[in-house]
Order: sequence, then C-alpha cells, then structure tokens
Amino acid sequence: IANPVVMQAREYQEDAVNSILAEWDKRNHTLAVMATGTGKTFTFLETLRRDMERGNFTRALIVAHLQTLIFQPVERIVKNFPDFPDTGVVMGAYDVPHEPVVVATFQSLISSDSRRLHELLSHGTFSHFIVDECHKAASEGYLEIRKTLLDANPDMRILGVTATPDWEALSPIFQSVAVNIDIQKAIEIGALVEPIARGVHLDVSLKDVAMTASGWDDEALGDVMSSDAALATVVATWLEHAENRPTIAFCASVKQAHKLADAFNLCGITAAAIDASTKQVVRREIFAKHASGEIKVMVNVRTLTEGFDAPYTSCVINCNPTKSVIIYVQQVGRGLRLHPSKSDCLLLDFCPESAPGMIIAGDLIPRSKIINRKTAKTASKAKDVGVILDLFAVDLDEGLVTEPQKVKLKILDLLSKKQNRKRKWTFDGGIASLSIDKGKILVVVAPQYQSIALAEKVKASGVWSELHQRRYEFVSRSHVIEIENSKAGRILASYDDVEAALDHADRIASKAG
Repeated sequence: IANPVVMQAREYQEDAVNSILAEWDKRNHTLAVMATGTGKTFTFLETLRRDMERGNFTRALIVAHLQTLIFQPVERIVKNFPDFPDTGVVMGAYDVPHEPVVVATFQSLISSDSRRLHELLSHGTFSHFIVDECHKAASEGYLEIRKTLLDANPDMRILGVTATPDWEALSPIFQSVAVNIDIQKAIEIGALVEPIARGVHLDVSLKDVAMTASGWDDEALGDVMSSDAALATVVATWLEHAENRPTIAFCASVKQAHKLADAFNLCGITAAAIDASTKQVVRREIFAKHASGEIKVMVNVRTLTEGFDAPYTSCVINCNPTKSVIIYVQQVGRGLRLHPSKSDCLLLDFCPESAPGMIIAGDLIPRSKIINRKTAKTASKAKDVGVILDLFAVDLDEGLVTEPQKVKLKILDLLSKKQNRKRKWTFDGGIASLSIDKGKILVVVAPQYQSIALAEKVKASGVWSELHQRRYEFVSRSHVIEIENSKAGRILASYDDVEAALDHADRIASKAG
C-alpha cells in the first residue's frame, strides 16, 4: 500500500493501551479482554508500537489458531502502521521466521517436533509474545510454546487478548487483567451498536437430543432445528423483521445450514451456505456478494464465529442453540460492530422447547440496552406471560396464539376476582377474554391477518407442508377457547366470522350466569 493511513486510537483503545503498558511495567504477563468489534488487533499492535518507542522491543511473536486471524494483523500493519518493523508469517507454506515481527499459527509451531519454533528462536529471542484469542491459551500446545519462549527469555512480555475469557483456565497463566471491556460495557460506551433482541419460540423440542461434553449433539440438534416448521418460522420471522438487513445466520450442522439457505432461496431471498468444506475462492465470492447486498443471508456452521469481519451486518440469526457463552458472544459479535450504514443490530434468537441453559441475548446484554425489552429472556418470557407464538407470527408483543391445545392467556386470573366486571370483554392484540367463573376464562381469537400475509409469502415460495396448511387454516379463522385453572386451552368452536365467535362465547357466558 503506497499511502498507509495512520489510525487514531479511540478513547477506550487509548485507555486500553495505557493500561497494558502500565501492567507491563509492574509484571510481564497480562490479559486484555475486549469484546468482538472493539478493535483488539489495532489495540495490541498499537501497544507494541508504543513499547518500541519506549525502547523495550527486540522481536515480537503473534500467535493465533486460525488462518484468518493470522492475516488480520499483517494486513493492519501494512495499512495503518508504516513505521512497524518487517513482518513474516509462519504457517503452512509460509515460512519467514527471521523478521522482527512474526505472525504464526500455534499448530505450525508445535508440529514436526517444534522445528519451526526452534527455527524462530535461532534468529533471536522474543521480547513480546501476543496470544490472539487467548481463551484457548490453556491448551497443551500453547503452554508448550510459552514455556519454550520463556526458557529463552524469562523477561519476555506476554499479552493475551480475547473477547470471551475462560477465567478459570486463564487465571493461572496471566498475572493480571489490564483491560476488561466485555460486551455490556462495549455497548454502554458506544464501541458497539445498539442491539435489538427479539426472541422467537420454535415449536420443536430438544428433549430427545443427545448431550455431549460441549452441549447438544450438533447433528441431532441440526436435524431438529431444520424441520419444515422450524425453517418456515425462521424465514417468516426474517421477512417480517429483517428483510432489508444484511444477515448472518448460525446453524448447528452442515445439513441444517444448507437446508436453511435453500428455504430462503425458495422464498426468493438470496442466501448462501458456508461450511468447513467450502473452498476459499467460493468463500471470497460469497463474502463479496454479501457485502454488495446481492446475497441477503449468509448461513454458516462454525466458520464465521472467529476472525471474520463484516461490520455492515445488521442482523444475526441464532439457529444454533448453545449453552456456551463464548460461542454465543462470538456469534452475535459479528453484527454488533460499528458501521456507517447502521445504527443497531437485530438479534434473532430461535428458542426450541426443552432447551434448559440455552444462552440468549437477555443473558448477556444490559436490559437497559435491549430495545425490545419484553423479549430479553425469550423462552422463559414466553412461558411466563403465557404467550404462544405460531408458525407465521413471531412478535411477543402481538399476543398471538397458535394451536388450540397450546393456547394460554397472558393473565390467567384476569377478572376472576372482580364480580362486577363479568361479561365485560377485555381485548388484547387480537385476543378477547372474559372471566366466566373462578379459574375459568373464555377466549376468542380473531383471524391473525398479519400471520396470514406472512403465510402467503411462505406458501408462494414452495416451502409448504401439511403442518403449514393446518396452521394456516387455524390462523385464518376465529376460535372460541376455554381455559380452566391455568391449564392448556380447549377449543369449543371455530368460525369464519369473528362476530359469530363472540356470539357463541356470549351464549356460553350467559349459561354460566
């Protein structure tokens, strides 16, 4: 690059650099926690540059575990640090171990009996060791590299950087925490965009999905999350709330990712799936089309969680239920980066039944920063207020309902203690309710016109099944439903006309006195 642009640190980055340098003046090994999107690569390179100015630099080794993470600092040095020393790469076919700054994958340094690591040291010891994504630094390979480098230079300065620290694993390795900008703080200080958290109930269950040491079994989870009903819900939700937003979707399995991409494409929404087998040339083409808007939804499985930068992304679809805070933060972090084209990011959490411990936005993001606060705790919130969402409508605030056997009222004891309010209907988002006896409530559900419109879009796409048809017929009619003692609703009658349904309910109420 002929004319590199020297970047100015943001205020919080300036504070981070100063804090790291201050820690290095007291102790050699420190940790910087910086949420995805806050510029950790720039921060650690600027810290190195400042320490060079202070005369504390001889050589630096930057280590990461992914190829994409290796080239990020190299490209940033070329673009923004014109006075930086020459930089070499050690990884696969790349083998430039003699430069003052070397960037390497840890895998390359522990293979072949550590030949490459010793080759690095043959050109001089290192004054600085930067471990990118250091939540993996407790692994045997990283610890082996660290010991070898410290044996060569016991005074070496070490900086670990991560967005998702495993505190228990990292505390024995690092002597202090110089910086701690987690996702909540990053949002509060304006380093990330405002999140809009929206929860969506999926009418599928994880009850029979096997568990592994790391969570639900990926393949079985992907099969459940890619049922016809689940796919249609995801597509319909996106059409309703995110149609004009560049989107990244996260899935549990390769099969699920490709089925979801196909479902979007069948609806006329350009989508592409990426997995570990996707060739680099194809990935680059997909990335370019996503950036230009030609591809609206980029679906992936375990390929875009780390080391991928698409700051224009303004919607993240979570179709990969996880109990891991680390995985969840890495996923949503793809959409929270600042970009001139957006002011917020929509986080769509799709929550199946029987998913205890599933991490969603409300677990990590400050309630004061969640614009749609009522959906902060998706699955539990839906159950707490008795709102059940159907296949074609997904807004908790709408108060919409689904199959009659699952209908519950938002406030189950509504009017039950106020005798003078008998026969007075209460209307709430398409639901009319009337308390007719202690513990017994009548509900009239009006046709769900918004749901019908969304269903028509899904039907026109070809993504349609018998289940879709049954639900379509249900949301198109008015129903009289009885709820007794907070139990699931029982359908009493169905009508094409809402007035007929209300008349029927009034007759029942009159007989009840």
